[in-house]
Amino acid sequence: MLRKRSREKKIETNRFKNNLAHSIFRNKYAQGPNDTWDALAERLVEDVCGTRWGTEQPLMSPDEQKQLAIFIKEMKFLPGGRYLYYAGRTAKFYNNCGVGDTKLITDKGWVTFKETVGTEINVLSPIDGTYKPAVMYSHGLRDVYEYTFIPLRGRSKIEYKVKFTEDHKWLLRNGTTTENLSVGDVVPANTFSLDRSDEGFAHGFVFGDGNINGQLRLCCPKDVAHLERLARVATTVSYPEFANGDPCLYFKQGRHEWKSLPKTKDPEYIASFIMGWIAADGSNDRLLCSVNKEALEWFREHAAYAGLVITGDLRYQERDVTIEDYTYNNHRIYIQNWCRGAAWAGFKVLDKKFAGVEEVYCPFEPEFNQIVIDHGIHTYQCYLLRAEEDTREEWSEVTWRAMSCLMTGGGIGIDYSRLRASGKPLVRTGGQASGPIPLMYAVNEIGRNVMQGGSRRSAIYASLNWQHEDIPLFLAAKNWDQQTLVPGVTHWDAKQVNFNHNAPLDMTNISVNYDNAALRQHFDPVTHKEDVDLREFDPANPVFLENCRQALRTGEPGFSFNFGDKENETLRNACTEVTSEDDSDVCNLGSINLGNIETLAEFQAVVSLASKFLVCGTLRADLPYEKVYAVRQKNRRLGLGLMGIHEWLLQRGQRYEVTPELHKWLEVYKNESERSANEHCDRFYLSHPVAYRAIAPTGSIGILAKQKMALH
Repeated sequence: MLRKRSREKKIETNRFKNNLAHSIFRNKYAQGPNDTWDALAERLVEDVCGTRWGTEQPLMSPDEQKQLAIFIKEMKFLPGGRYLYYAGRTAKFYNNCGVGDTKLITDKGWVTFKETVGTEINVLSPIDGTYKPAVMYSHGLRDVYEYTFIPLRGRSKIEYKVKFTEDHKWLLRNGTTTENLSVGDVVPANTFSLDRSDEGFAHGFVFGDGNINGQLRLCCPKDVAHLERLARVATTVSYPEFANGDPCLYFKQGRHEWKSLPKTKDPEYIASFIMGWIAADGSNDRLLCSVNKEALEWFREHAAYAGLVITGDLRYQERDVTIEDYTYNNHRIYIQNWCRGAAWAGFKVLDKKFAGVEEVYCPFEPEFNQIVIDHGIHTYQCYLLRAEEDTREEWSEVTWRAMSCLMTGGGIGIDYSRLRASGKPLVRTGGQASGPIPLMYAVNEIGRNVMQGGSRRSAIYASLNWQHEDIPLFLAAKNWDQQTLVPGVTHWDAKQVNFNHNAPLDMTNISVNYDNAALRQHFDPVTHKEDVDLREFDPANPVFLENCRQALRTGEPGFSFNFGDKENETLRNACTEVTSEDDSDVCNLGSINLGNIETLAEFQAVVSLASKFLVCGTLRADLPYEKVYAVRQKNRRLGLGLMGIHEWLLQRGQRYEVTPELHKWLEVYKNESERSANEHCDRFYLSHPVAYRAIAPTGSIGILAKQKMALH
């Protein structure tokens, strides 16, 4: 029995044929450090085809589920990456998740994620220092990790700890982002201060250098520098002889006890109090000293409101202090180091460890998607489309649909051909149309800042009809080597230095649409009527020739050919393996790995269960908005692909071509995919799919199975 258990473990270890495949699984799809490929296969089948752990009716028989799980474990069928990532997750779509006691700066001061769940809050934006409306969501139980940070520079022993999901999106100090924060990475601090209250500043200054009666004497140049601000709050300002002409200010007792800490929770008042205290009693712009330990502990808790970072543990010194004629023996002075966020070198990751399973939460702030959390850390929070008409309302709708799809892990493709050219008059407003390219830029930036389900870079496709008046601009839109940033430096130059440099449309694949109008006409010599069947593409088309020059020079734009009865199918997903004429259509992908299949009978069984799995996906997959559900119900589009064909041919000693044996297998692929999918749809009284097969690039899943990508 022990021998059998050991052998099973070895088989599990050997599911991946190389370290890269195992690393892809571990970093992109594993749910926690102890997850395995076999466990993912079981979880995926249960989630898409089973009872969802006793909460729904099954969509496959137990025997079918068991066999399907075996095919996935043996990598004979690999569902698309979105299926693999979301399998069994209780919290779909969002990567930006922290535990309930994570603190967040808002207009009410520090709040925790948990206490604000389900409510609208105003969060401090580390982008412009203003408050932005946000809603806090709970995303259920997730594996969380404890991250320990230390100062990047200096010898301080202080540590900063937070707990987040492993795929949380982090901003790094160098301006790039990561969804896999690792030891050695450095994250920035918030640089904005909420110091906006003169009254709070005066309170802090008196607290640091005044007396209990609210009296303050400014006796040195660094103090006098703040006279104008302090005078706006003071009851009186005088220059008495006994003070040698120094400004003396009196602050009337009222709702404040000037030598006590603020009672208000207003973060702006508190931030100003802190800056006033530092102005009066700080040292070298990095130390704050006091005999009052409680006051410095309060300062540590609230320093982030003022855009400050606590850089060391609270410590003390004991020494004799003489004031006028009296000496205080063994006087205890408490000392706290701090740094302005703008001068802070960064929080460096010292350690990352699995911390268990906890409920996690995410504030959604739609403008910048960035927040300020514990310790003043600056971090991130948490389909096929068409621009259907050229109105400002549709521009808004396109950006909303794009963001909704990308946040749920889907790639998007948008055809912009219906938008007016730039410079065209706008009847309603009297202005001029911007043209389609600015909207492409806007969607591209949405993709840059909204990761696909938090785990992958966004996948975006944009197309424009070859007859559109802005086609010259579109053809050259990604000529980065001709687009100057500053004299002597282009976007291309910047990309060579930093691949994550923001360049125009760098998140988007672009293609020119060619329709029936691009075909050369043929006329019957007798009737002189056009013979539609004899139409052919005109290679002398000047747009096509320039398109070719651009593609050869920069790799883009690509070509989208839509002829005959497919003329309106101009929509693509980001990798273009799926075509459609319906806005908000979806792709639903999985690939069969021929290299792991030995017999035609087994191949037929894999095709059958894989097709049924994708049908189940049309019932179970969560989608971003209602129109996508409606279009999916109408089309029920499937995309069962093939990979490993080259390996399959090599195993049989055959050249890389469609041999008679391969032709026979492809015939089974075609017929069985349609038969099985239709049969499963009939079982649940569903519409039949409009498409059954698609050859996807299979990037990550091709690596998992150690195959060449798709048919390449």
